[in-house]
Amino acid sequence: MAYRVVGPTPWRTVPAEPSHLRDTGVVLEAEATAETVWRRTLPEVLARRLAEARRASGSFRTIAQRVGITHGYLHQLTRGVRCPSRSVAVAMAAELHLDEETSQWLLRLAVPDREEREMVWRRDQGLT
Repeated sequence: MAYRVVGPTPWRTVPAEPSHLRDTGVVLEAEATAETVWRRTLPEVLARRLAEARRASGSFRTIAQRVGITHGYLHQLTRGVRCPSRSVAVAMAAELHLDEETSQWLLRLAVPDREEREMVWRRDQGLT
């Protein structure tokens, strides 16, 4: 069975289960096609830290507007259901006044922005 990695490299299919991703916040989701999909999410501890910082900084709508995302997406991030892109992670760290350790952790787990993913895809396809 082949596995598709979703998140940092959504265009790559790997022949076996990528066990090296087990402790990095990547979770396994079943897909209707019987192919298994990996989707990056935030670890529970980090999501809790974001939720606490969000509560101390203001309402979902206010913080989301300042970061430039929807309040629903911010809610998903603070529950650990989704992982932000790098640009959103940088904006969140600044807006929520995260400490250095939490900011660096969030940035390490953030997925590349669309432009970065497209650039890597083009390079891998020999288009650049």
